[in-house]
Amino acid sequence: MSGVTKLSEDKDASFKIMVASSYILSSTMLTVSNTVVLRSAALLPPEILLLEQQLLVITTCLLAHQFNFVKIEPIELPTSTLIIVILSFVSYAILSMYSQKFLELSLYTTLRKTQIALTVLLEYILLRKRPDNWNVVSICSILTGSILMGVSEFRGNFTGYLYTGLSNFFGALYIVSIAYHKQASVTTDSFNLIFQCSFYLAICSGVFIFTRSIDPLSYAYTLADWRVLMSVALAGTMNSAVVLNTRANSPLTQNVCSNIKDIFVFLIAQTFSGVAVTFKNAVGVLVTFAGAALFCFKDQLASGFTSINLSLRLYVFVAVGILVFTGIFMDTPSVSYSISYPSIFMPASIIEPNAPFGNISLLAVVTTSGSYNGMQLHFLDTIHRSYATLCELGFSAKLIFTAYDSVDAKWSEYLTSPQIQCHRSKASFMMDVETFPWEALPPAAFGTAGTLACRHREIFLRERDNFDFFIVQEDDVLYSVENILYFVSQYHFMRQMQPPLFPVFFDFELLDGLKYSMFRLGAGHIFRSGEELFFSSVHAPGGRGYILPKVLLAKMINETGSEVLVNCSNVGGEFNPAIASAQVLMHSQRLVSPLRNWKQGGIHHMSNKYIGMEKANSQNLQKPLKDGQFFSLQYNELDVAFSSCNGSEEEYNRTAIMIDGSCQECLRNGQSAYMLSFIYGYAFGDRQVKFVFTCE
Repeated sequence: MSGVTKLSEDKDASFKIMVASSYILSSTMLTVSNTVVLRSAALLPPEILLLEQQLLVITTCLLAHQFNFVKIEPIELPTSTLIIVILSFVSYAILSMYSQKFLELSLYTTLRKTQIALTVLLEYILLRKRPDNWNVVSICSILTGSILMGVSEFRGNFTGYLYTGLSNFFGALYIVSIAYHKQASVTTDSFNLIFQCSFYLAICSGVFIFTRSIDPLSYAYTLADWRVLMSVALAGTMNSAVVLNTRANSPLTQNVCSNIKDIFVFLIAQTFSGVAVTFKNAVGVLVTFAGAALFCFKDQLASGFTSINLSLRLYVFVAVGILVFTGIFMDTPSVSYSISYPSIFMPASIIEPNAPFGNISLLAVVTTSGSYNGMQLHFLDTIHRSYATLCELGFSAKLIFTAYDSVDAKWSEYLTSPQIQCHRSKASFMMDVETFPWEALPPAAFGTAGTLACRHREIFLRERDNFDFFIVQEDDVLYSVENILYFVSQYHFMRQMQPPLFPVFFDFELLDGLKYSMFRLGAGHIFRSGEELFFSSVHAPGGRGYILPKVLLAKMINETGSEVLVNCSNVGGEFNPAIASAQVLMHSQRLVSPLRNWKQGGIHHMSNKYIGMEKANSQNLQKPLKDGQFFSLQYNELDVAFSSCNGSEEEYNRTAIMIDGSCQECLRNGQSAYMLSFIYGYAFGDRQVKFVFTCE
């Protein structure tokens, strides 16, 4: 046991550099992994991820204690100094989560750098440690660079600033109190401190989960996702590195390491999001890096670079490790790169020339049931954020949730709460709840309890002169920023074609980290119009909603009349798709997906329930398929089929994917190609997909 304690308190310079480098490496990787996990289609709530992380730390510490690697003391009434450490750690972790909820991640990262000034102040108050001249210069450089990096992000969101300010205070208090506790304690080693902090944070996370009515067992499947497991493991590593680095070096050193980590995160974000770096951003990064480098190498500078080699070797190792990890982690199929930290990036390939994105207004009606558990509330939060982000990009958006009159008042209050706002302009993002009396379905309709899905037409009719685009959607699907920009761009482009075309959406779900397009893309016609290739499905369109431009809404009103438009008493068949999906446009528009960027038309059905049912049904068959036509296709399989039409030589497994006929040959001869897909073997195991192209 003494060996462990001695190691954590080691004053050797190489050990100090090693723990500092370990923190930078693990913290950067944790930030990347958390961003990916929390923004992936799994939609894992932060409270659940926080609980999973702390449970792993607790389990690891107990196992290490069992095998006598470390000594974990029984949970008793903590000392006054340990109480400060625990309370500051729990407050910092929770406030950090809410800071990111109210602020863009880039602005949160910028404001968090001011924590270094609080650390210096608390070091002086609690430890009576005054910074030397080198430290003052480096701190000023870091703060100046931080302001330059994020000056363009500042807006009037005082609630977010308050949470971040409190988070910075408790974060600084946490790392200073670690050193303060070390001075006051003679028995508690670093690993026991890590265990105690994680124990109390796990309790607080559980309380938050209970108060939000989240069912933790419904997220047990996420522990089979390697990205979640990586995030959980990295959290324990980083927590340990914070304590060891603070005790071996100092609270100020720990904070400077955190700023170095933020530089890596900023550069990774720019690399993988495609956001342009402004001159101020670039200068801010360089000034911040110079300040951090000055702090790290001030002793070597003072002594004439006599012992700098070890430091440089370790920091180079850290940089290489971060690059390798990020390249692997960010290249996962279930992650939407279009909503990447630090802001939204829209790939130029999906935006047509001269597409008008300025001053666009849209109204989105979300049809709900008004009764929700934790998972469904998380879906609504995700929908909220998507439209708020559109507002940040310059759109004006109004979000209306529809429900029956019996809806719980607390539910309505929650949906219209100001937790998610448009910081660019609060007046440009509005939310409301509208309730309607329950009505039974028409005799010839089925599929839902009442006619709520029809009520969006009344709202559209009332607001027809106030918005450019009108959206109706279900409450568990995500019309992302990428989806909406794709639609606006393609609609503007396609309506100029002869004959005009209309962009359509399809729904996809996720299973085991893979995107599955629902069966609608399994069969259809591929044709050329102008210089572009398009796919027109033979099945009714999906998307679990639709977008209607103002001019088409006016045309529908003129052709049918207002009273007929809102009257759904004659609707037959499955009610919701017939009345609130792109099926209403099937007879007036030619609905197509552009092959060049077909993926941007994918609308995520966040519950992922149908792909799970499809898998269960295929397993019940207990025999391989011979010619399955109505199973979902993976994105990579469709990529192979579609890319063959434009002649690109995509590499693929020719045993798993087979192509019969030539789509390209049909198009070259001025014909269209009819595509039909078949699945052989086991649909969710050892399967083969065959695409058959026939010229028409």
